[in-house]
Amino acid sequence: MPEKGQKTKLLYFWLSREDVAEFSDALHEALPDMRWRCSHTGADRLLIHHFDTLQAALDCEASAIVSQAFAALGRSELQFLRSYRMHMTDMKDATGHAYDPEIDVVNYGRMAIRWNTLDGDDAPLTALLNTIWKTFKQVTLPAKVHTTAGHPIPGFRIGKQMHETARSERLYLKANGPFCLLN
Repeated sequence: MPEKGQKTKLLYFWLSREDVAEFSDALHEALPDMRWRCSHTGADRLLIHHFDTLQAALDCEASAIVSQAFAALGRSELQFLRSYRMHMTDMKDATGHAYDPEIDVVNYGRMAIRWNTLDGDDAPLTALLNTIWKTFKQVTLPAKVHTTAGHPIPGFRIGKQMHETARSERLYLKANGPFCLLN
């Protein structure tokens, strides 16, 4: 059972590095005081670095699979998680659908925040999140995708560059479970 007053806002997406850079620049223009941090493990401790832009935080020690950055927003933190393209071989899904012998897949990313409305006035946080979400939607498109079985998957967004790449290179876009293709 969720905690009383708990509120969550999240968005799922597929973005290329260029799409992230476009969002990062637009967000920095809209909210120039917003700061980001990365965190990753070092030899013997957790390393944390601070940055002026989302792109800079994601570029710090990014792995080949996924990178993430965080922004402190009032009483909570916004998480931005981006997944990268992977090359896969001999794939079958739960329904037994066999894919080409070799495919390229991009798993979904997400932008998410959770806070409690009982902790104080959440109007400033809500206004800030509205600006962030509006900026994100201005630089992305609704993702019109379907599973390999033909079922539509709503609610995702896709960057303009990722959309072009997915279409021209027939990338599979991994949703929360199925592999998808652009319509």
